[in-house]
Amino acid sequence: MASNHSEPCTARDHDEICCKECISQNHRACKNTRFIDLASKNFKQSQSFVDSEEQLSFILEALENLNKSCKENDSRIKQQETQIRKQIAKIKERIIKQVKFFEESLLKDLTEIKDKSVTRLKRQEKDIGDLITSSKVEKETLEFVSDHGSEKQPFVSISSSKLILEKIENKVKQISESFVATSLIFVESVQKENKTELGSIRLMKTPCSFPFVPYKVCQSQVPVVRKRKTTSFTHLYDIEMHGYSLVGVSGITVLEDKRLFFL
Repeated sequence: MASNHSEPCTARDHDEICCKECISQNHRACKNTRFIDLASKNFKQSQSFVDSEEQLSFILEALENLNKSCKENDSRIKQQETQIRKQIAKIKERIIKQVKFFEESLLKDLTEIKDKSVTRLKRQEKDIGDLITSSKVEKETLEFVSDHGSEKQPFVSISSSKLILEKIENKVKQISESFVATSLIFVESVQKENKTELGSIRLMKTPCSFPFVPYKVCQSQVPVVRKRKTTSFTHLYDIEMHGYSLVGVSGITVLEDKRLFFL
């Protein structure tokens, strides 16, 4: 409505308030126009006023409910965040305890396997050291009588040491045959979910690469046939195991044609 126009009017066809000049120009189709003073007489007691009040109350009630729901959502999400954080912390604590248990078990196995291996190696070192000492004594004795003794003394010395040297050689042969190069390895568990272990400690043993052959056997005309060592395998084929999930080797079988069958 223009500010410099005459008294405002309203039309019953719509709620827009205009002056009489604007109605005649912009709302020519409007009929039943009335001046505001006449149209607003006793308006507070009219149904339109009551409807407007009820509409505002209805809108405000809806907005209050929405605002209350927003606050409740905000409070609930914050409480749920706190609860979930506590759940995550409990799961973390349980996993840490489980991993710690696995770690302690692995470290215990590692220590036991290492100690057994070291004990065996120390025992072998002592036996080898004793044999070295005995061999050096015999060698020094022989060198001494060779340099300072008569022809008879080396003869007597060698004759008396034959049994000793044979015993030494037999012990060297026994140690050589039982000697293995050892290595500690960690085999990680192949399970991706619901792990019941982190892995296992294995002691790998490799046979001695310098088998001992007694001196007299080396001097003989008979060729020495040394034991053949298998250093590699050739993969031939896989066998499809329908319905079974294989996660590692659980057994081994030697077939008639000397093929190895891993289960």
